[in-house]
Amino acid sequence: MAFDRIRNYAILRRGPIAAMLIMVAACQPPLAVPGTSTEQPIVVTPGQDTTLGPVYWVVGCDSALNAIVGVEMTEGDPTQFALSVKRDVTVMTRPDQCGRTVTGGIIMVRLTSSTPPDGVRKISYTVTYDTQVGLRQSRHTRYLKAGGG
Repeated sequence: MAFDRIRNYAILRRGPIAAMLIMVAACQPPLAVPGTSTEQPIVVTPGQDTTLGPVYWVVGCDSALNAIVGVEMTEGDPTQFALSVKRDVTVMTRPDQCGRTVTGGIIMVRLTSSTPPDGVRKISYTVTYDTQVGLRQSRHTRYLKAGGG
């Protein structure tokens, strides 16, 4: 306890800028090693749709979405996984985007291969939106793992 007070005093004695830099550095997430992911894989069960996550387009805390045009897999094996969109669903935005419910969709994935792949597979996909300001796109990456059925 006394050591903490001495250490904190030494930091503060160097000035408020030094103390602020140390606090900012302490709040940073650990650096990722290339080729690895800290994201847990999503388990995909054969024959069932699995949720990958919500999609929406928000401008100034309000939905600017007219429609979700579609979803396209840009990385991964389309013979193993099929993507689809549940449209016109009410979804919750992230807290840093006002944390409100808006009209959007949910990206779904289905295992289509008769022999499930071993290990974790990375897929990337692009969602295309028709918004009040024209066509827009967002890119996403998820890690999938075949589960028991």
